[in-house]
Amino acid sequence: IAWSQCDEANGTARGGWQYYVTSESYGNSDMSAVQWPILGVMSAQQNMGLSVPDWLAPETAYFVDYTQNLNVGSNDYGGWGYTYSTNWVNLAKTGAGIASNFFLSKAIEDTSNVLGFEYLANHWSDTFDGSSVNEHMNGNFYSMYGIKKAFEFYDVSINQGIDWYQDYVEYLLYNVSYGQS
Repeated sequence: IAWSQCDEANGTARGGWQYYVTSESYGNSDMSAVQWPILGVMSAQQNMGLSVPDWLAPETAYFVDYTQNLNVGSNDYGGWGYTYSTNWVNLAKTGAGIASNFFLSKAIEDTSNVLGFEYLANHWSDTFDGSSVNEHMNGNFYSMYGIKKAFEFYDVSINQGIDWYQDYVEYLLYNVSYGQS
């Protein structure tokens, strides 16, 4: 996984991943995909005692930092974008950004996390992300999982008055899907 990360030659994609690990430096990165290699690496470290290259976290920081929207006054301020900071910012990628910060050993008080958690609270009730993609409380389990991991990593049970766990339990219990009853 580490060696499929985009490297310095890929400019702004440096430190990120895409949805495949078959080649190195494929030229672009996607913030929604970045969380998956990180979750795999963290799991391997915690559950199997595997070590990762010393350069992995510092390289990851390039892309994670690059994709956070820090445009004060923007509706997307504090959230994470797809391939750059103002590109398709939404809850899924913001969950991924916060989870990535945990891998980078950024404290919960780090400005990027504070802004990320504020973005989640400010957009908690969004049903669509501006690109006609469902958000977490509108059937997007992908988004829901990434946000859940971010809250769990930082041991957050209530985010700015929002009981995310209770909201998710209620959503999953009362919104039957995939043939469940």
